[in-house]
Amino acid sequence: MSRIPNLFIIGSMKSGTSSLHEYIDTHPEIFMSVIKEPMHFSQSTHYGTEEGRQDYAALFESATDEKYVGESSTEYTKLPRGGNIPQRIYDFNPEARLIYIMRDPFERVVSNYKHLVKSNLTTLKLYDALQDEPQELLNSYFAYQLKPYIEVFGRAAVYVDTFEAMIQDPKDFCKRLFGWLGVDDSFVPTNCDEVMNATPPEYVGQDFSGFGANLLKRAKANPVLRKLVPMSISRKIRQSLSKPVYFDFQSDAFKQEIESMRPVLDPMLVTWIQELQELTGRSYSQWKTMKRNPDGPPEDREQTVILRQAVDAIIEEATVASK
Repeated sequence: MSRIPNLFIIGSMKSGTSSLHEYIDTHPEIFMSVIKEPMHFSQSTHYGTEEGRQDYAALFESATDEKYVGESSTEYTKLPRGGNIPQRIYDFNPEARLIYIMRDPFERVVSNYKHLVKSNLTTLKLYDALQDEPQELLNSYFAYQLKPYIEVFGRAAVYVDTFEAMIQDPKDFCKRLFGWLGVDDSFVPTNCDEVMNATPPEYVGQDFSGFGANLLKRAKANPVLRKLVPMSISRKIRQSLSKPVYFDFQSDAFKQEIESMRPVLDPMLVTWIQELQELTGRSYSQWKTMKRNPDGPPEDREQTVILRQAVDAIIEEATVASK
């Protein structure tokens, strides 16, 4: 009979979770699933069906007497998408421990955008991509993502650290994490010098524009039609009506595009970081976003207001739906 997981790396996406999954899997007291992103508790076709539950259990059938059996699914911190994931995990195993790794939210947004391009999910400029799918920005609202887990599991069950700390000294990072887990913290992962799932500097993506793009944009701007055109369907439409386009993430044009987005996103991100500091009792002043804004959040720009309203609309819809 397979064991059930009691350790979950819940995010954040593009914050080194692939590397961390591989690092801790080398520890003799930890068993991590071969499939890194089973997404069991965020997909109703997984947790809500007998076949899905059996497939999930099969991921851990090779575990033996390890202290921890775990998996890593960054979809667990893409709330409110997926519904009440924290409660589902708690109902499954209330003794579980959770690991949440975060990254400077602006850097995470940019890295995530590159991932979307690489995955043929967008060819829009960064601002337009965030306006098109504001959930991708909401994933950097770490306090919003983390708070439900703390409320359900308690603060002591949630380990919080940063991507920056991990890449600066992965061995020391793992030592601290192993100490928190109560396993041998003298163990050094043999793969600490490896970086997994890094984004290439250039990529041939798919351009989605013209009539199809305009039609989809109108549909997503309508609150009623938006629910009829979920992200999965809209992305399939993009892919079927796209043509190849070249992306160079090292080009001056791309760098200028990113620079132009800092004053647009900073007012929102600084506020979110301040909320995160209050929630975790930790300072994140080392993040570049905070260093750019030592006096607090700058004033909103017109583009900032548009994105803020889009994010707030997602949160409001989810709040109303949960009542």
